[in-house]
Amino acid sequence: MIRADAFEWIEQGPKRGFDFVILDPPSMARRESERSRAIQAYRKLASAGIQRLKRCGILAAASCSAHVSAEEFFTAVRQAAKESLREFKELQTTSHGTDHPATFREAYYLKCIYLNSEFSVAAN
Repeated sequence: MIRADAFEWIEQGPKRGFDFVILDPPSMARRESERSRAIQAYRKLASAGIQRLKRCGILAAASCSAHVSAEEFFTAVRQAAKESLREFKELQTTSHGTDHPATFREAYYLKCIYLNSEFSVAAN
């Protein structure tokens, strides 16, 4: 078992690759004033997670921050993928399941994006 700060471990821990990386941190924006910082943190975490993916690996990145919209979160993860110089296929985006209905805007806070790293692109 590993006990560590996720941001530190994923950036500074042993540099081995994984077939499947799941990023599911606690809420990073508990207040509206934390929204911008949270979006940057999601992008940074996604970037570090992508660096840990093996070729053809899958990244699942989730957010439960009500103050970060699904589109803001998905954009942050997509930007990290684009900046990685790897090709990704977006498999799916998800939100609340039928057993956890979001009946008002503030309740719509769960979101997840799945990306498949198809292959590495040679950097020039």
